[in-house]
Amino acid sequence: MDYSIWDSISKHVQYHKVKAVHDLRREIEKATKKIELNYLREVINVFLRRVYSVEKHNGELIIDEHS
Repeated sequence: MDYSIWDSISKHVQYHKVKAVHDLRREIEKATKKIELNYLREVINVFLRRVYSVEKHNGELIIDEHS
């Protein structure tokens, strides 16, 4: 999963409610529901552009193609 999505999830987790693994799972599930759909779409689009760029360059170094 993209690090920015994990960051967004982390910001919504109420860590003071976590005492055990099942509590953490519950909080992560609740936090994922708070992420905006448009944000997820944008992250997916950026990821796909990166994948296509890697394919286009045969896995070689890519410098600022999307900047």
